[in-house]
Amino acid sequence: LSLLPTVGDQLKPVIVAMLGTLKHHEAVPTLLEILEAKSLIASKSKNELAEKICAALGKMGATEAIPTLTAIVESKSLFKLKAHSDSVQAAAREALRRIKG
Repeated sequence: LSLLPTVGDQLKPVIVAMLGTLKHHEAVPTLLEILEAKSLIASKSKNELAEKICAALGKMGATEAIPTLTAIVESKSLFKLKAHSDSVQAAAREALRRIKG
């Protein structure tokens, strides 16, 4: 978790996936902070990281993530710009399903 801010974009999804697999619940606040951070520019690496974060939160059963994941699933597009990609919304939907079990 301490390495996450210092590694490159290619390693972040790997670390996040590992945190989810290990069910490292202490990472939930940091993962939510990253997921909630607003970015004007969508990129493939940001989408991949967001998908991995959603999956990790679902694996952890992080009930505190429900509001954020719900907001992602329910986000609408504005002027044909989507707040979240379809793949991120699908990952958030799956995470909610796992958490609510």
